[in-house]
Amino acid sequence: MSLTTYTFSNCIAGFFEIAIEDARRLLPSRFTPLEVCYGRGVLVVNVYHFSESEVGPYDEVVYAIMTLPRLVDGVVPNGAVFPFQVATSTQAAREHAIERWHLPHWPEDIRVEYQDEGERMIAKAWAGGTEIMKLQVNARAWQKKVLLFQSFMQDQDGTYMANIKYDGETSEHEEGTALISLTLDHPYNAPLAEADIDDLAFREIWQRGVQTFQPLTTLS
Repeated sequence: MSLTTYTFSNCIAGFFEIAIEDARRLLPSRFTPLEVCYGRGVLVVNVYHFSESEVGPYDEVVYAIMTLPRLVDGVVPNGAVFPFQVATSTQAAREHAIERWHLPHWPEDIRVEYQDEGERMIAKAWAGGTEIMKLQVNARAWQKKVLLFQSFMQDQDGTYMANIKYDGETSEHEEGTALISLTLDHPYNAPLAEADIDDLAFREIWQRGVQTFQPLTTLS
């Protein structure tokens, strides 16, 4: 398989502390959650607006747990995640990600709205007419960055790894201004219903650029 690219006009992300026991529960046993401080793992919430892809434009919401990365040609990636809940705004995007990347998906289209206030972006997502989440991040200095990170996936057929290069403009800081609001009684958020999660992020990211996926690797 050749490289796969996705261009996005906006991606906002919050990194939230989660009890390490809850992080382990959301990971397959072969993966180790990243521990940001004693007893606390990392829940990453991403909201993307993809403007160009093989299946056209779409929105995507991703919940993931940060885990320990693997070396890539002797280089330590900037981070690694295990997505455990993904939703998209189109069926074509959903089928593409399940078939190519073995990602777990909410089975219905979601709707995402963005409120761009210049130095602040608010994204809200709805599933079946109900708001399921709201994420707010704030921009600081923008910098050109090229980053390497990994995504791990597992389904009934196996365990997989994707190496992903990001190239674009990034605002990243740890000033404690990103907020998450989850509708925990909605089935979409069932994996987090009983979890101990901070609602104020310790790190927040706003990006505009391109993700390039290398061909999927099957792990033994």
